[in-house]
Amino acid sequence: MEKKLRPLINGIYARPEFESIKNWKVSEKIDGMNIRICFDRSKGEITFKGRTSKALLPPELMKYLYDTFPYEKVESVFSESNYAILFGEGYGGSIQAARYYSEKMSFALFDIFCSGLWLDRDSVKDVADQLEITTAPELGNIWRIEDIVEFVKGRPKSEIAQKEHEMEGIVARAHPVMMFRRGGPIMFKLKCRDFYNGESNG
Repeated sequence: MEKKLRPLINGIYARPEFESIKNWKVSEKIDGMNIRICFDRSKGEITFKGRTSKALLPPELMKYLYDTFPYEKVESVFSESNYAILFGEGYGGSIQAARYYSEKMSFALFDIFCSGLWLDRDSVKDVADQLEITTAPELGNIWRIEDIVEFVKGRPKSEIAQKEHEMEGIVARAHPVMMFRRGGPIMFKLKCRDFYNGESNG
């Protein structure tokens, strides 16, 4: 996946593509552990990885993932595909801000790369429904970057946390789906803490 860079540094766009996008679909950024679920039909297996292949996942999270994503269940959802990667966030239990989100371990799906394509948001939601998992809360689309910045500056409350808690931030994706020149969907993240002093810390 393309490396995510902050879009605004003192009013300057970090990537030229950001300025060209007029519509953004915005979802809540969850304070958890980045997870990749890799389905490989040729090997008949499911593997679970963190942000990098060397990242170690907690035993509690690994057990949850094995229980939630058995090979047969994932294979039935991707019956016409040989390979798929599900990107999401492990949260709850003992992960990061767990005490706010959930006492139980959980997983929120936010992207899927399947058969050489990045799926759109409706397709991601459909897969999540079939797998009986959640997705990161959608906050809306047709947003301008200026509106996104003002929203995050307001330090909104999390929509997925079970206890009142400030949202970690947002993830904004170009709508409809668009790609960087070197691959990967055009998207950016912005955290509430970037504006604690009223301005981005860059």
